[in-house]
Amino acid sequence: MRNLIAAMAFVLSLVVALPAHAQSFPGRAIRLVVIVPPGSAADIIARLFAPHMAEGFKQSVLVDNRPGAGGVIATGVVKTAKPDGYTLLVTSSAHAINATLYSQLPYDSVKDFSFVGLCGNSANVLVVTPGLPVYSVGELIALAKSKPGEMNIGHSSPGTTVHLSAVLFSMMAGIKVTHVPYKGASDLLTDLMSGRLQVTTASISSAIQLLRGGKLRPLGVTTTQRHQALPDIPPIAETVPGYEAVVWFGVIGPAGIPKPIVDTLNRALNEAVRAPEVSAKLVVAGVDPVTSTPEQFAALVRTEIPKWGQVVRESGARAD
Repeated sequence: MRNLIAAMAFVLSLVVALPAHAQSFPGRAIRLVVIVPPGSAADIIARLFAPHMAEGFKQSVLVDNRPGAGGVIATGVVKTAKPDGYTLLVTSSAHAINATLYSQLPYDSVKDFSFVGLCGNSANVLVVTPGLPVYSVGELIALAKSKPGEMNIGHSSPGTTVHLSAVLFSMMAGIKVTHVPYKGASDLLTDLMSGRLQVTTASISSAIQLLRGGKLRPLGVTTTQRHQALPDIPPIAETVPGYEAVVWFGVIGPAGIPKPIVDTLNRALNEAVRAPEVSAKLVVAGVDPVTSTPEQFAALVRTEIPKWGQVVRESGARAD
């Protein structure tokens, strides 16, 4: 009986202690590790919502850029951090893609992490050189089918959503094209504007000024809904049913963060993303503000891993 009473007292102490722990969180600065260098999309997003979270928490929220290896370096740093909610990762769709792109990741993309929440969605946009006589996704597919293998689709950064969204498009549209790799987006866009390249999928953030200036012609966005940054451009899915290539951004931490702390972080993240001054700047940056529960975010990643795994295998892309 004494042992039973002691055990019940211990369990009760845990039940009481966890909410108290969450209420005292955070007691010091939070570090947001970012998978990309300053100025890239995930970094811009982190620097927009971090000050708002810091104001709500009355603690500093510091951005720590750890670029390299497609996000693997930064993700490895967070995976081995203490699971107390003070070290978090601002990541993207690359987190799901890397599960297949790398044959030997130093972590499990699901089991080794606590999922806090989504903070934004973006899209890639299918664009053509202005000299190509096509003005819709349907016309592009028809032209490609009339000349199998002759249409060149350029891409930079193999294994990224920019590359793989083009591979997914050719797979689902049933067209045979030639994928032309480039070392960087700058050379690719230069060749596309000059007509040396016919087609590409580009991130909205990298192409939006060229699109607004009429130097490239957009045909469709890779999300199933029109994007706020390009409201006049229809989704590719209107022509290719079921097509979707969302570029998502979210916050995760090492596995084992207590649920009350995860929930506290999720509420703070959602409030920051919904703040009018933050959401307006996200839209200008080409990102649709998005919020989620931790469970919804984890479910999304579990779905994305096999989806992109199939596309990675089709593309033949490898990162190691």
